[in-house]
Parts: sequence; structure tokens; C-alpha cells
Amino acid sequence: MEEKSRNLDMDGIRLKHQSILELKHKLLGTNFELESAKTEAKEEMMRSEENIKQLQQLLKIAYLDRDEARGQLQSLLNNGLPSPVSPPVKNHPTIPHA
Repeated sequence: MEEKSRNLDMDGIRLKHQSILELKHKLLGTNFELESAKTEAKEEMMRSEENIKQLQQLLKIAYLDRDEARGQLQSLLNNGLPSPVSPPVKNHPTIPHA
């Protein structure tokens, strides 16, 4: 009877050891996934920051174009707009109806 009890104890220890090893393996896998996700997130953040810089540069160019157009308009208004001889002709292609 004592022998059986000792064997059951050893089996229990083996099962606990096996469960601990499985948990450690799962933990390592989870840590790897977490590190991969963090690296991916950092890379995405860097791409987003670069896109933001490019968009800011485009916005500055748009502001400069707008300010230049305002200046030209103000100059035309100050010097008087030339009156058109005839209204501009809008050249729109016609789409044939099926």
C-alpha cells in the first residue's frame, strides 16, 4: 500500500513538472508574440510619423500657393480687372446617349 502511495506521488510530481514545462513553453511563445507585436507597432508608428511629415510639407506648399493666389488677386483688384470682350466659351465634351 505504501508502494502504491509513493508511485501516485511520483506520478503527481511528473504531471506537475510536465504542466510547468508546458506553461513555460506557452509563456515563451506568448512573449515572442508580444515582442513581435511591439516591433510591428513601432514600425507602423514610424511610417505614420513619416506620412504626417509629408502631409505637413504638402500643406505648407498649399498655404504658399494660396497666399500667392491671394496676392495675385489683390494685385488684379487694385489695378482693375480687364473686361472680357466676349464670355469665355466652355468646351465640354458631349457624351452620346445610348
